[in-house]
Parts: sequence; structure tokens; C-alpha cells
Amino acid sequence: MLTLMICAPALAACTSTPEATPGITIPPDCTAGQDELEVRGCGAGIPPDRCGEGFAANDTMGCEPIMPAEACGPGQLAIPGETECRELLACGSGDWGDIPVEADTQYVDGAYAGGASDGTALHPWITINDGVAAAAAGAIVAIAAGGYAEDVLIDSGPVVLWGRCPTMVEISGSDAQLAAIEIHGGADGSEIHGLAITGDSGGVFLSGSQDVIVETVWVHDTAGRGIALQDDLGAPSMRIVGSVVEKATDIGVHLVGSEATISSSSLRDIRENSAYATGYGISVQPSDDTGVTSTAVLRRCVMERNHTASMLLVASEGTVEDCLFRDTEPSDLSARDGVAIVAQDEDGLRADLTVTQSVFSNNYSRAIALVGSDGTFEAVHVADTKPQQWDDRLGEGMAIINSETEAASASISISTIERNYQSGVMVRGSSAAFELVLVRDTEPRPEDMAFGRGVAVTGDATVGLTADAIFDACLLENNRTFGIWVADATATVDSTMVRNTQAQNYDGDYGDGIGLATREEELPATRVAVSGSRLESNSRAGALIFGAVLSLDSSSLECNPRDLLGLEEYLGTAHPLSFDDGGQNRCGCGGTERSCKVGAP
Repeated sequence: MLTLMICAPALAACTSTPEATPGITIPPDCTAGQDELEVRGCGAGIPPDRCGEGFAANDTMGCEPIMPAEACGPGQLAIPGETECRELLACGSGDWGDIPVEADTQYVDGAYAGGASDGTALHPWITINDGVAAAAAGAIVAIAAGGYAEDVLIDSGPVVLWGRCPTMVEISGSDAQLAAIEIHGGADGSEIHGLAITGDSGGVFLSGSQDVIVETVWVHDTAGRGIALQDDLGAPSMRIVGSVVEKATDIGVHLVGSEATISSSSLRDIRENSAYATGYGISVQPSDDTGVTSTAVLRRCVMERNHTASMLLVASEGTVEDCLFRDTEPSDLSARDGVAIVAQDEDGLRADLTVTQSVFSNNYSRAIALVGSDGTFEAVHVADTKPQQWDDRLGEGMAIINSETEAASASISISTIERNYQSGVMVRGSSAAFELVLVRDTEPRPEDMAFGRGVAVTGDATVGLTADAIFDACLLENNRTFGIWVADATATVDSTMVRNTQAQNYDGDYGDGIGLATREEELPATRVAVSGSRLESNSRAGALIFGAVLSLDSSSLECNPRDLLGLEEYLGTAHPLSFDDGGQNRCGCGGTERSCKVGAP
């Protein structure tokens, strides 16, 4: 079972201006306070020109992947922007198709029965290992159609394995090696093209060599990991292009003290190890032996139908650009998780995750979990996360949460987070800065029909960590219980709209735009500062204060049944309540105005 270890460095103030985000339109009636300041949050979300390559803007400030209507068949590929599935590589004509012809090419044809093999096209080798042994450094080993039941080892110089095409050339390894193809030290610059790879262990194993290329390769139905890079023999690096890894066991691509760039590829349907919950699409981890961290870059990739987590990033660096993460499944063993990306710390080392112009849909538990680590998210669309299968809780779009020792820190901008459960975004014991973020339509968790908050910001008294958040030009609408909930934490809310918050389902209570509460004696009092913002048409109150400090200036509380509600006591514990009216506020509805005052619930 994947254990998600559930920040508090200070956040710098946001400095972006409206001019920095073209394509955003602010309605003329979206104003705040007596001076009718423009509320930039009314234009929050992803503008049409910020969707990633291969994604199309919808009419609700989100992005939709351009993909085939049906799932691709075995070995086929479609990346964002393609409406039809395709084979990885055309097979061409002749015994070796379109494989490049060079003077030192070694030819392999398992069906050749003429004897006197010498590696020429007329007298080819009948095993791939014979071709590898005869190849000069950097030479191509051209492989004709056929099934090759052998374990290939490259360890005495770089070679280029090039099959006619993956639908016609397959290597099937035994369990004598870690993988059907192993590349060890001294083979920098080796390449693999146009092959299908399967077998009783892993698909490809690399250690000790760098700048290895895997292109137009189909790794499938392996008893072990699809592609594994480990630094046992020295730090390796690989580039994976236009390839499919599917139905591997345990992990699709595994990096330990390694570097890999994966582009225009699909990692899908990875199966769990029967002994413990895995099934990760990609795992990126430091080396236990050397302490060297890993680096992974994913560009225009499709990560789908994996188990437990499609991407696990542990104390390493990950970059995700123009990718689609969807339909990650819970562990079959525990019915837990099903997270698209988990980035977490380990032994004092933090993960560093950057995600831009990517879409996350129909995952389980949490679409993105940032645990005791650092994250930057820009133009990210997170939608339709499902509650955790085993207990019907969670279902959060994003979780920015502390580990046992580390606070997480996240910057989220120009993004849309919608139709998730429990909380659109959970910030616990950590820091988060939101700019031009749209959070809407969060549903209660099915277990007890509680919550449905847009964003929840809470301290964690068990480890003595408070939390803090900045909301700059955000829009929170059609959530439940609270648009923004702040407990044992601090928050600043500027030029932000919070509207149409509905009551909590299970008891009909709350339905407040902003809720703030001090709960724990061990943590400082909760403080929230709201300026230039608009709290509108929430089902009960614009803001609810439980033993906390609210400051309000140049803001509008418009058409809420109650403007401000407050009590000193919350859940049996009392703390001082304070409301600081900074002036230029407007409370009322339509043309009717009244003083902004705190009343009892």
C-alpha cells in the first residue's frame, strides 16, 4: 500500500498584474467596496491561449484533451492532439523495412537457415546477441521480423538495436536477467528502435551508461518493471520517445539515482506486484546506496489506467508539461489511493515538482498530492477526482500537506479545479499561493455527506505546524459548506470572488463564503485579511468567525442572508473573536446598504 505522508515557509507576495495574463475578461459588475474596485478573480481559470499543446479550450475556463474517443489497442499510441490511434512505426517493405542502411550494419534474421552467418543482409545472424557481439561501436543491429526468445546484453560498447517495427519484431526475455534487454557501463549513446519487448522479467534495464535512446518501442506484459534505470554501475540517463509501456508489472518506468526524459509516449495499465500495492506508471526516487536523486521530465505524455499512483516522485525532481493524467485506479489489494501524482519527501530531502498546461481527470483519492515538498502548478485543469474507494472519503483535487517533519509549499496559478469531493484543494500544515485560480462545484464526501469546501487551509497540531495561504484574484463558486475554510492558519484574500456557496449536505448547516476558526491551543490564533474582494450570494453568510481574527477592507458582502456571523466558541473551545473593519466596505443587496457587523449565528 502506498502511504501518503500527510509547509509552512513564508510565502512571498504575488506580484502579477492583469496585463500578465492576456485573454482574461472581468465583467463590469464584478466590483468590490465603496470605491468599486475591480475584482480580478472574476476572470480566474485557464484562458483559451494557455491550454497545452494537444488540448482545446472549453467555454468554462478549462482545457479538454484532443484524443480518440476509444482507448487505443495494444501497442498503439495517441498523444494529446491526435484523434486516431496509430502504430508506433511503419513496417516498410523488405526484410528490414525502413531501417537505415550503413556500411557497418549487422543484420539479424531469426528465420535465416542458410548457414555461414556473417552479419550481412545475405547471410544474417540468427540471434540478436550475435549481432551485438559483432557490431562496431555505434553500429546498427538491424532485426528482421520474428520472435526472438533471448536475453540481450549490451556491455562492451554502444550499439543501436533497430527492429523492422514493433508489430513484427518482438524480444521475449527469460528470468535469467533483470530485463529482456540490459545495457551496462561503457555503452553511452546506445539506442533501441522499432521493437516489442516482453518476457518473464523486466523489459529494459539500464545502469552505468548515459544518453541512451528508446524510441518507437512497445514494452508490454512483462513479469517485472517495464523500463528501469538504476545507478548500481554508475548514474544512467535515457530519453524515451514515441513509445508505449503497458501492462508491465510493479512499475512502468523506474528511476533510481537516474535521469530520464519521456516525450510523446504512453505509460498505461501498469499492474500491481502481487505482494504489495504498486502499479505506478513512473517511479522517481533517490538511490539508497549513493544518495543521488533522480530527475524526470514528461512532455506530451498520456498516463492512464495505472494503479496506486501514475507518478510517484520521492525526494527528487519532476517536470510535467502538456500531459494527460486520467483514470488512475486504486490499489486492487487495498482499495486505497489511485492518485495521479504523489510528490513526497524522504529523510529530510524534499521533492520538487513543476506541472504546466496539463489535465488531470477521473483519478481517485487525490489528483495531486504534494507532501512535505515543493510544487509549482500553472495552467493545470483538475477535474472529477473520485473519493477513495475503501472509505468514500477524500476525492480532493489537490492536497498540499505536511509530512511528519516537513511542510509543503506550493504556487498554483491560472488553473481550474472543479467537480472534486470533500475539498477542491486541501492545504494542511503547509503554505500555498493561489493566483487566478478557479475552484468550483466541489461535492461532499459520500461517506457522511460532509464538507465540499472550495479550499481548506488548516494547521496540524500533531506536529506543531500552522498553515498559510494567499488568494490573489481567485474565484470560488458553487462549493459546499465554505468557499474558503481557514483553521489554525492565516490567509490573505485579495481581489477574489467567493459566491454561491451551498449549505453542508448532511445537516443543512453553514453555506458561508469564508469560514475561519481557531481550534487548537498549541497553534496561533487564526487570522484572515480580506481586501478588494466580493463575497456574494452565499446561502448563509458572507463570512463566519469562530474565535478568530477577520480584517475586512474595500470589500463587498453582497446578497448574503447574513453578512458576518461569529462566536468565540468552536467545538467546545473558546478563543477571542475580533473583527477589524478597515473601511470602504459595502454590505447589503442591490441598492440596499447596511453597516458591516458581526452577528450571532
